[in-house]
Amino acid sequence: MTEAQLARGGGGPSGSPSAAASSRAIVDTNGGDSSANQDDDRVDATAQTAGPQSSPAPYAGRKRGRQQSEIWALFTDDANPQTLKAARCKHCRAIVKHHRKSESAKTHLNKCVPFRQLMSKQESDELPPWYALVRKPRRRSMTKVALSKTTAALPSVAPSPMKNDVLVSAVDRAKERELFQRHMAMHYYATGIPFDRIEDGHLARAIAVLRPGDQELLPDQRTLATELLDTCYDDIKDRVETRLADSVACLIANSWYSIQKDVVVKYMAMSPDACMFLESVGAGKQGPTAAWIAKDIERVFRGYASTTFAGAVTDNTSAHKKAWQLLSDKFPSCYFQGCCSHALDLMIKDIFNATKTKKVGATEATYPDDGYPFEDMLEFVADCKDVVKFFQNDDAAKAQLQEAQKTVGLQPLVEMSPTRWGTLQLMCQRLLDSEVQMHAIVRARDFVVGTAAEKAERTRIKAIVSNDQFVAMLEKALAILKPIGALIVKYESERVAVSEVLPDFEAFPKQFQQVFDEGLLSASELEYLVNLSGFRFQFMYGPAHGLAYLLDPRFLGKDLPATKRQSLEEVLINTPVGEDASSDDESKEALYMQFTNFFIAASQERTKNTFRYQMLAKKRKTPLQYWIADGYEWPLLQQVAINLFSMAASSAASEKSFASAAGVVSASTLSRCLGAKSVEKLVFMKSNMQTFYDVASVYEIETAATDSTEVMNENLTERLI
Repeated sequence: MTEAQLARGGGGPSGSPSAAASSRAIVDTNGGDSSANQDDDRVDATAQTAGPQSSPAPYAGRKRGRQQSEIWALFTDDANPQTLKAARCKHCRAIVKHHRKSESAKTHLNKCVPFRQLMSKQESDELPPWYALVRKPRRRSMTKVALSKTTAALPSVAPSPMKNDVLVSAVDRAKERELFQRHMAMHYYATGIPFDRIEDGHLARAIAVLRPGDQELLPDQRTLATELLDTCYDDIKDRVETRLADSVACLIANSWYSIQKDVVVKYMAMSPDACMFLESVGAGKQGPTAAWIAKDIERVFRGYASTTFAGAVTDNTSAHKKAWQLLSDKFPSCYFQGCCSHALDLMIKDIFNATKTKKVGATEATYPDDGYPFEDMLEFVADCKDVVKFFQNDDAAKAQLQEAQKTVGLQPLVEMSPTRWGTLQLMCQRLLDSEVQMHAIVRARDFVVGTAAEKAERTRIKAIVSNDQFVAMLEKALAILKPIGALIVKYESERVAVSEVLPDFEAFPKQFQQVFDEGLLSASELEYLVNLSGFRFQFMYGPAHGLAYLLDPRFLGKDLPATKRQSLEEVLINTPVGEDASSDDESKEALYMQFTNFFIAASQERTKNTFRYQMLAKKRKTPLQYWIADGYEWPLLQQVAINLFSMAASSAASEKSFASAAGVVSASTLSRCLGAKSVEKLVFMKSNMQTFYDVASVYEIETAATDSTEVMNENLTERLI
């Protein structure tokens, strides 16, 4: 008989139907992938059954191609899975990419929790031989890394050991549900998503894919606004208090107006490594008095008894300045001063937006200072606002200007905002950049068209832009604003030391003199600007500004007048060190000698330009870090210096942090009519969560480049089933 006849199963006893069926049964029982060894084993087994003359029988009734392994029946209910690239596991319902390889199915089943639980009930001799394979350690995917960071942020539930004979206990599942709901709630609080979106049907169906039948896994919007809100708020509040207890902080107190036009005072604590929102308190429509300010700051100090407050930075008003003195009497080792950024903003308003007031006994309103020289500049800025407003509101003119700006790569015009520092300079700069394009538009023959009112407005805009002094006035305004704007940008960072405020303000007279030398200022205008910079600095000045300038190894009180230096040294030696420190002559002498020794050592380092001094000069090392790490030689002076350099120079950094959080909460919750207490809790969490949680790792999860689908299914199955 030929080999072809044997392959077709023809002729002889071995080609009978019964023999062929027997051979197929034996082949199916062995299963697995076809190989040379397996074929030889089947030949031997068939030969023993059919007799000596029927050795070719195993090939007689065999179909062409590889046989289906038993692994597929254990793995999935899908039809012909060996012909597909992926199939659904019938145990955990996860989609597994196997690429027609039974080894991939075996690998998955070895890790499949429901299947392992099923196998745990079988006798050891009934287990498939491949079930005992040892799992190789897998490199953690980006998804699991992100989830592990998130879980570490909140009190986590310790994973229970895998038991081979029982399912996950009801207690463990309840803990998993609680943890899941807290993470889900934090997602809503962090992103500002309206709470009613939690009840969206698509979200419920997506969760049901992983946890079918668990109807209580997702919280409802009422739970988000009540129980979960309180739980997450308490957790973050505990974290804030723990962080503050381990550092020296500066209290930031800023006032702002609510929707109801009430004055609200916001308190934030700024430490070297974080800026945290504490609370906000209403002060009524009239605003706080000096006594109210002092009493409320004292209340905050007492409320965080475990925190060491270096002092407080407030707004620059007469009431606040009086409150500083009241507070200094109660807290002699603390420092109280005004906000540097607020002082700079007030300077700009004094120059470009001064208002007339009626003095006592006067018959008419006048500008705050006699001889105010910038009335023409004040009117010019008002005209500039009108120009920007026109080009933003008139559709035709706006389209023309935008097309012209796009051609040469210019930025659009911006309107000055009274609540945003530095926007006047940006408005003037954009107007100057686009002056040529605006001039071409307003000089066109068809520009003055429309109704009588529209023609009047366009005629006025044309007159402003076409004026011969339009460019000159913009250049003058920008020259005045340049040194002020540079400091506004600088003090937006929380890393600027309080010791830099004094030299920065002392530099204004020289900078304004340079503008005068360029022919852009008159003598009266120069005098006004120099006096104004000195007045605004003195109005916000606190002892920390001068003492920090004296104790900063970069400055050491450079160029201070002798009388000013002596005055600062007197303040320094009278500073109590610690709450129970005595102020007798002996302690004063010890502090003064330490200051003398420090001054000599720091002067020598600056003269020799040592590496330690270079690190300070290049701002690789802050003055606070210097005193913490290197000030141990002068322990009493070190305590004073740490308090000094823990003071914030400005509240701008805390303002930006709070504004971002308040904006998200306002857009998502105030419109949903939550109570005031709930809104404040949301603001508190949103403002502070970035200090304690790696939000980016939660919401910007990268997908692993290799085997991402299988790893994700495995991770979610292990966590949720």
